[in-house]
Amino acid sequence: MSDKVLSQEEIDALYSAMSDGQIQVNDGKEAAEVSEAAPYDLSSQKTKLHRHFDVLEEVYDKFSGQLKERLSGKLKSVVKVELISTEIVKFGEFLKNFSRPTSFNVFSMEPLHGNALLILTPNMVFSLVDCLLGGKGRPIKLNRDFTVIEQRLIQRLVVDMLKEFERAWEIVHSVRILLKNTKTNPDYIHMIENNDQVLVSSFSIKGEEYMEEIYFCIPYLMLEPIKEALSYGKFRALEARTASDEWIKNVLGNIEMTLTAELGQTSYKVRQVIELKVGDVIQLKTGPQDPILVKFENVPKFTGIPGIQKGNMSVRISDYWREKQETGKDDDRE
Repeated sequence: MSDKVLSQEEIDALYSAMSDGQIQVNDGKEAAEVSEAAPYDLSSQKTKLHRHFDVLEEVYDKFSGQLKERLSGKLKSVVKVELISTEIVKFGEFLKNFSRPTSFNVFSMEPLHGNALLILTPNMVFSLVDCLLGGKGRPIKLNRDFTVIEQRLIQRLVVDMLKEFERAWEIVHSVRILLKNTKTNPDYIHMIENNDQVLVSSFSIKGEEYMEEIYFCIPYLMLEPIKEALSYGKFRALEARTASDEWIKNVLGNIEMTLTAELGQTSYKVRQVIELKVGDVIQLKTGPQDPILVKFENVPKFTGIPGIQKGNMSVRISDYWREKQETGKDDDRE
């Protein structure tokens, strides 16, 4: 601590200089201006998350084509299916868009953990039911719950939709989709927390006299373990490797190989071979009922049974060749 203490005259001079403006006084405004919070774009996180799942566009494109064929056959009329949008939102905010009754179909995607949703709006349900019962799906706005018959009809269509969704996923990750249950009240959907992020994809289904939407809602945490497989970098590498493998298979498939069927064998000493003459009989170790060895490029591959097919000598493959330890061989060399 300093030993210097201002005298009364120095203190008075200091107050006088401050009053005259000769000394600038910092009242804290500059510090407040420096400490102002920097703006933050809340959508940046959504953009970052969305980039992890860009390959899903190819999955959904394949799903749209498959679902179009499936529904056209089921409803006996031309149906168009198109992907509208894919976005990442909070689960609670997404559910606020729906009221009762709505067809909420909870399904699993094994081996992924958790559950996802396939959602059909009320108008979609009534239009599809009308088509299934012979109508054209004319939109009818009804403020009532679904009947038991309507729920059963829609459940069958939902199972078909999920089968096509499972097939579409094969291009990136093999999953087994199972329908768990169906609800009609959004208040009863509690598969994840309201603040959890979900990936929502909407599809339009257009028929002769209707156009409605369905929604797939998949939690982010459900897809996180496979997010690398859902990015274009990983997908392109896998696609290139698959194409290379197919090219190698095609090349190898056109290579000719020599196949031989060995009817039998025996062992001779050198002096016995020298003494052989025309007319001698060589006895083999195998008989007509014993399996024979089938070789490819002189490499043992199968065992087979000799016979005749349409007048030609033939061999029927009976088993894979398994090497056996043979004992008692005469290894004499003369």
